[in-house]
Amino acid sequence: RAFHDAFKRFAPSTKEEQQALLGWTAGKLFEAALSKVADRARAGDVSTTTILDGLWQLKNEKLDGLSPGATFTKGATAKALECYYPIKLDTKGFSAPAGSKVECFGKG
Repeated sequence: RAFHDAFKRFAPSTKEEQQALLGWTAGKLFEAALSKVADRARAGDVSTTTILDGLWQLKNEKLDGLSPGATFTKGATAKALECYYPIKLDTKGFSAPAGSKVECFGKG
């Protein structure tokens, strides 16, 4: 909802599309990481090290429903989330047949 509200407010004549949502999600991940190191960031230390320190504190971070749950571990390669939110396209347009329920590959 926040994405839609911001889009209506700041870009009302622009069509909402996937790339904009991906950019929004990346920004929300950056925001979540910096929130973990807020004192350092507010003091002006927004460096790669600071951002990584924030990311490594994120455990099963769902970004208010934008992610199925991301975890970052110091010294490890980021793991791909093999999950998705099902969508349906028919003559009525797009819909979410499973609502906000996430589906993951390899889990049954």
